[in-house]
Amino acid sequence: MLKELNSFISIKCLINKMNSEGYKKAKECFEKGKIIKYVSEIKSPTLLDLVDFMEKYKNKIEVKNILKILIKDFEELDFEIVKEHYMFYKKSGKYYIHGQLKMSINELLTEKMMIKAKQEFYKRRSMYQPCNSNEAQSIQKCIINFNEFNRIIEAYFVLQNHVMYKPI
Repeated sequence: MLKELNSFISIKCLINKMNSEGYKKAKECFEKGKIIKYVSEIKSPTLLDLVDFMEKYKNKIEVKNILKILIKDFEELDFEIVKEHYMFYKKSGKYYIHGQLKMSINELLTEKMMIKAKQEFYKRRSMYQPCNSNEAQSIQKCIINFNEFNRIIEAYFVLQNHVMYKPI
């Protein structure tokens, strides 16, 4: 039930961001409660899912064009953060979301996990202010990487939805 709820919340947020006619109709159905099955079928990704996603779609122009159509204000994705997390996992057996939340490679990257990581980050940041410009730069890099990681997860959901419901 929790996975379905997380998918439900994530897809609702994505549908609100999408701008094509098909998604406007999907949004209408969503608001009327007609596509609950649609929402619950897409699971949150793991880091391995994102690595596969990166390898599969990184250099494909048609995928970039689909994302440009389906996501308002779409910008090129930078998959370096996924690579960094994966390389860190290979070295230590764990990786950290937003530098705070320890994750295993098979844990789902749910909206709840992302919110928890963000809360931890800002909780620690409010307790300790940067002492110099290097620390301030490190904090800024962490924020940028976290936002990019969220954009990659958003693109993952959009493409999973597109592939799952494309016409045959």
